[in-house]
Amino acid sequence: MMICARDGSTQTMLYKLDLDEGFNLDADIETKLINVNTGNDFKATCKLIYMPGLCFIDERYTSINGNEIVFSVAGNHFLITLISDLNFGHNGQGNGFHLPGEITKAYQSPGDVETRLPAGCEFRRISLVFSGTYILELLKNERWDHKAFLERENNTFRLDGSINVLLNDLSESSYQGIYQRPFFELKLKEFFFKLYAQSGSKMNDDGIPFEIKEKLLAAKAFLTSEFVKPPTIKQLARIVSLNEFKLKLYFKLGFGTTIHNFVTKIRMKEAQRMLNQSLSVTEVSEKIGYKSVSHFIETFKKHHGKTPKQVMKQCDLTKGSHDQPVFI
Repeated sequence: MMICARDGSTQTMLYKLDLDEGFNLDADIETKLINVNTGNDFKATCKLIYMPGLCFIDERYTSINGNEIVFSVAGNHFLITLISDLNFGHNGQGNGFHLPGEITKAYQSPGDVETRLPAGCEFRRISLVFSGTYILELLKNERWDHKAFLERENNTFRLDGSINVLLNDLSESSYQGIYQRPFFELKLKEFFFKLYAQSGSKMNDDGIPFEIKEKLLAAKAFLTSEFVKPPTIKQLARIVSLNEFKLKLYFKLGFGTTIHNFVTKIRMKEAQRMLNQSLSVTEVSEKIGYKSVSHFIETFKKHHGKTPKQVMKQCDLTKGSHDQPVFI
C-alpha cells in the first residue's frame, strides 16, 4: 500500500510511505513529522502516524501562488477524509470541494487514486488510510454491524464535537511504548462506531422538513470545524443555501440552542482541553478565536463557573497528587 503526496506544481515529493497491507499484531506505531517551507509561496506541515495496514495523516498547507497537492494511494484500501480550516482566499469555492466539516468514506479498488486539492488557499486535511485486511481484523469482534457499514458505497458524514475530539486525540496522543497502539486502535474503533451510528441516526420528529434538516447538519458541521473564525449568520446561511430567518429558527428548534451559544460551547470545551495541557490563558484565548482576553475570561467563567486560572490551578494540583510517591 503506497501512500504519497507531492506538490503538483514543482513535483516535489512531500512524503512517501510503502506499507505492508497485512495485519501485524506485533508491529509498533511509528510517527513522522514533515515540514516544507519555500518562503512565502508554500508551507506544509504533515504528521504521519502509521503501521502495517494503517496510516493516519494530519496535513496543514498554505499555498499562495497556485500550488496543487496531489495525494495518491495505490492498492486496496479504505480512505476516510476530512477537510477543515479551509480558506478559499484566492480561488473562490468553485473547486468541487465538499464543505469543511464533511467526512467522506470510500473503498478504493487496486490502482492509484489521486485527489487534487485547490491551489491558492489554506486548509487542514485529515486522512485515514486502511487496508482491507487491517480494518476487518480491527473490527472483527465488534458487535455492531460493521461489515454492512464497510460494504456500503461512498458515504458522507458530518463532523460533530465528539468526532472532532476523537480526531484530535488520534493526532495529539501522548501515549508511547506499549500503551500507544492499544490507545490508538481503541480510538479508531470508537471513531468507526460513531460514523456507523450517525449513518443510521435521524433527528427527532420535530416537524422540520427533511431537506432543511440536511442543511442544519451541514451548518452544524461547518461551525464545529470553523469555530475559531466562525462565519456570520448571513455567511452561514449562504453557505448552506438557507435564508437567515429559517436558519436561526430551525437551528434552535433542531439543536436546542442558538448558533452563537453553539459556537461558544465548542470554544469553551476546547479552551478547557488546552488549559489542561498547560497553555497560558492568553494563548488559549487567541487559539480559540477571542480578540479580547478579558472577554474570554468572562465567558469562560460564565460557562464553567470558574476562571481559567482556577481551572489551571486545579489541574496542577491533580497532576501533583499523581506525582506523589506511594509508600507500602
